[in-house]
Amino acid sequence: MITALDHIAIAVPDLERAIERFAKDFGLSFEGREDVAAARTSTAFFPVPATSIELVHPLNGEGAIAGYLEKKGTKFWLNTSSWPDIGAWSAQRW
Repeated sequence: MITALDHIAIAVPDLERAIERFAKDFGLSFEGREDVAAARTSTAFFPVPATSIELVHPLNGEGAIAGYLEKKGTKFWLNTSSWPDIGAWSAQRW
């Protein structure tokens, strides 16, 4: 059973525009931004109760996120979940 969502990531082609829209359209508070050179991403954080929304943008137009955006455009990308015993669950299913 999933007990919580750690975060939801959305790949965006224009990070500054996405930050403005999420703050204005959804009334979310912008918490900050982090560039991760190894992942070639720049991420903006919007905390919401019990989770956060992360807008992920390709750093310098490179990396896996750049390829994802090129193929699929702006879309919900991934979420991470908390499971009390993921090992037991996956052993039963796979």
